[in-house]
Amino acid sequence: MKNLIWLSAYLIISAIFSSCSKDDENTSIIPEGEKTNVNVSLNIAPINAMGTNINDNRTSIENFWLLEFDQQGKNVAVIKELRFSINSAETVELVAGANMKLVVIANVDKSIVFQLGKQNYEALKNTIYTLPVNSSNAIPLVGEQVVSITKENQTLDAITLERIAAEVKFTINNTSSDFQLTSIALKNIYKMYYFSKGTISQSNIADYSEIPCTIGEENYTHYIAENLMGTNSSITTDKDKVTDKLATFIEIVGERMSEGNKEIATFKMFIGKNEKDFNVTRNNAYNYNINLNLADASDKRITIEKIPLEGIAAEANCYILNPNSEHELLVPVKRVNAFWGTEEGGFKTDHMLNDGNNQGKVTKWIARIITKDSSKELLKFTTQQGSSANDYIGIKPTGNEGNVLIGIYDATAGEPAQDAKPLWSWHIWITDYNPGGDINGIIPAISQNPGKADVTGGAIYRFGGVDNNQTKDGSTQAMMDRNLGALSATPTDGAKTIGMYYQCGRKDPIMTDWSQITKLGTSSLGGDVYSIHIKTAKGPVSKETAVKNPDTYFLGDADHFTYKDWLIEGSGSTELWYKKSDEKTKTLYDPCPAGWRVPYKMNTYGEINGEDVDNGIYLCPNNSSIKIFYPFGGHLNAITGQYPGGSLFEYKTAQNGWLGSYPDNPNNAYSYHIFSATLVDEYDGPFFPIMPNNADGRYLGYSVRCVKE
Repeated sequence: MKNLIWLSAYLIISAIFSSCSKDDENTSIIPEGEKTNVNVSLNIAPINAMGTNINDNRTSIENFWLLEFDQQGKNVAVIKELRFSINSAETVELVAGANMKLVVIANVDKSIVFQLGKQNYEALKNTIYTLPVNSSNAIPLVGEQVVSITKENQTLDAITLERIAAEVKFTINNTSSDFQLTSIALKNIYKMYYFSKGTISQSNIADYSEIPCTIGEENYTHYIAENLMGTNSSITTDKDKVTDKLATFIEIVGERMSEGNKEIATFKMFIGKNEKDFNVTRNNAYNYNINLNLADASDKRITIEKIPLEGIAAEANCYILNPNSEHELLVPVKRVNAFWGTEEGGFKTDHMLNDGNNQGKVTKWIARIITKDSSKELLKFTTQQGSSANDYIGIKPTGNEGNVLIGIYDATAGEPAQDAKPLWSWHIWITDYNPGGDINGIIPAISQNPGKADVTGGAIYRFGGVDNNQTKDGSTQAMMDRNLGALSATPTDGAKTIGMYYQCGRKDPIMTDWSQITKLGTSSLGGDVYSIHIKTAKGPVSKETAVKNPDTYFLGDADHFTYKDWLIEGSGSTELWYKKSDEKTKTLYDPCPAGWRVPYKMNTYGEINGEDVDNGIYLCPNNSSIKIFYPFGGHLNAITGQYPGGSLFEYKTAQNGWLGSYPDNPNNAYSYHIFSATLVDEYDGPFFPIMPNNADGRYLGYSVRCVKE
């Protein structure tokens, strides 16, 4: 990557080098002030390369201009657009006189040269001009000679042209693998390009700029102005090369998580020919192969800032993130060990993160996106790797709403394969809906029953039929106004209101891009059947397999239809979303955000009326004015038969949702079914649009609506 920094540069003219002429003794003396032909030749000074030899011929020459000034500094000639061949003499008509100053400029726009030629020599030295570049590789050059022109056809010593800029080229080999590079830049670049060689001075910071570089490039090449900041003879090693002067430097910044803190490491490598030198000198090439170790405490060029992380999200399997948030969401990764370091995961230390007790064998991890429900970019990682169970995944939204499943992978032996299995995963629900909870704020209390409280992007509801109106802390109950993962609770928003599907007891949602839904046919029981193109595999499976395949919907065994679970027999406790001994405590596998959990029971507590609307139904508990919308998202089937397992049934005709508790059969779980009010009216006797506490096989794919923990 090559960037030329000429467009905003400036020129200040001053004296360069001088040399004497070769007098031709056979030529008559020319009176001062008269014009005469003179033989002028040019050469280009070789590049002074630091570390690598560079081909001097790579600088193309687009034109030459020769300006002549007399002893008093008055401009007496402007010879434009000369066609020199390097190291060959060219006959030029100049004005005779003693101590004439010849200035040759190449690769400079003619409008600049014309302005220079209108001024005297002293004024020219103190004038600043912008310096445009005519082509991508045409580096401006300048040379000067003071000579007495006295004879016809006098041959002058060659005028040496120097490039008025320096080349900085570098590569980066990041050996500190636990640091993720976040920025690379070339800084303290002097804005002004001088025709003459500069002097060592401390200038104003306003005279400097910087060039940001793209992370991941194979190499970086830039052309910059001379910036002379002197030397320091007391410095003896590269690692000690630091200064508070405005010397030009390469800055590389990386971040890592370390024991609950974010560490930001900044590496500054100052440009110069050796460890003592802080000068960027014209016509020099500075080449560096940087072997970067941001963890090297002995390197004075590295500064590390430790930032205690405040407002970190509580442990959960789902996090709500506003699509327009400017803040970083920090997801703790301790749940990896909460599963693999216990009986639940089989005490597998090779799957555990390093926790400071030398138990976890995973000493480096990396986060990835597993799947999402939109083709748009939904989030970016701000911290994507770490080395400890005390670290965090950092993410920021991109402005788009949707659902993302992210996972953490073992990177101890290097970059995980593309088909590697995650150690744990999290659902990121990117929505402007904020019902409160943990870092999202307080969940509002609702005094009335039934009742409603408005929250950002929607509402929350209370009615006594959910969990007997009980919460863990004894406060009043509340329920979200939408299914987990839904992006709207407005009936006319269609598929955006449906949310995610879950197999009961699993922490991860089954995501689908609703733009890909296709109709398969009609069920023998009536109603259309759809495919939503999800990933499926044959079940039942173990908890370990389910954790490692969070985006897979596990099908039931058609040969053993009575066994209605995705979890294989003998896989330990079946109390995944609910514990009889502690009904109000949220479990390790609960899919709801912090402050919320799956409800374990639903009773009607009076009449619940229904009002059919587009794509669903409003439920009105106890004949109140409260209206709670439920979309008719149907459910995912779990047995292959007439249609493939994972097909969508009852879409647009019913809503099926999970409750966390279970009857005596551990393979089943309680659920609720919601039907069209029109359908209810066709039946005689007391019948409501909602049928709570049905026992269904846990292999089915139902919705979840979270309640206050």
